[in-house]
Amino acid sequence: MPSNYPGFKYGADREAVSAAKVKALESLLIEKGIITGDTVDNILGYFETQMGHLMGQN
Repeated sequence: MPSNYPGFKYGADREAVSAAKVKALESLLIEKGIITGDTVDNILGYFETQMGHLMGQN
């Protein structure tokens, strides 16, 4: 995705780096007993089915 700011560029590995950070955070929260894998699945399911970029129109 192009930037609106000249000279600013995302790294080619942006998606992989973000995914690794999310996975590490999820693993830590589960390990500490703050959330469960089911909690993650439920939240993601909600965002996939109940929320979205077009929901504000309703």
